[in-house]
Amino acid sequence: MDDIGDAVEVKAVDVALESLNSFDTARRHLEEAIRDLSNRVPPRPLKAAREAVFADESAARCVTGARNLSDALGDLKRLRPDLHPALLDG
Repeated sequence: MDDIGDAVEVKAVDVALESLNSFDTARRHLEEAIRDLSNRVPPRPLKAAREAVFADESAARCVTGARNLSDALGDLKRLRPDLHPALLDG
């Protein structure tokens, strides 16, 4: 494999790695939601739902680069008008 030589190539690799890492927060929230749903004593469905919403927010922010869920949803509406409205209601 060739060495990464110029600044453009280095930046491209950095961006790719950053995008992979940026979904880690969403993944962690989903894992926590699964743990909460799997917990039998005491069951924690409300906490699981909250973690799932946090995962959605994190993923939407990663995709759009927005600072909060409201801005991310607005960006998604503009970028993807074909998305189902239920996904964009927040």
